[in-house]
Amino acid sequence: MIIVIHFLFSTLMFYDAKTLLSNIALYLHLEKAQNTNGIHIGRSDGVNVLNTEIKTCDDCVSIRDGSKILVINGVTCGPGHGISIVSLELFKNEEPVDGVTIKNCTMTNTSNGVRIKSWPSVETGTCSNIHFECYFAL
Repeated sequence: MIIVIHFLFSTLMFYDAKTLLSNIALYLHLEKAQNTNGIHIGRSDGVNVLNTEIKTCDDCVSIRDGSKILVINGVTCGPGHGISIVSLELFKNEEPVDGVTIKNCTMTNTSNGVRIKSWPSVETGTCSNIHFECYFAL
């Protein structure tokens, strides 16, 4: 089953969640959603994003502090920034990001592909056990 969702200024957000997202097509209004992530995950354990297509002008998937044991598999991303572990070291008392697997994903027309984004010396933050294995198409 494929669910097609058209958003203007919204995103799918998961905090303190254990969720399975599968076979979703997520299209954000590309001209008007300039700073809108597709799927935003934070402080969650065991989220799986599988076989999903995401088109946005920001991160297709953004992963925030406290996220653990995430699997992102079979995602088609683009246009947008790509898949990002974001804003590490931005706020006090951030929890570590641990155990993120991103594989069998296709990045098309993304500015970054996959990345870990941190802030310079604001606060202490860590991420570990991160595995990226994606395909990039121009």
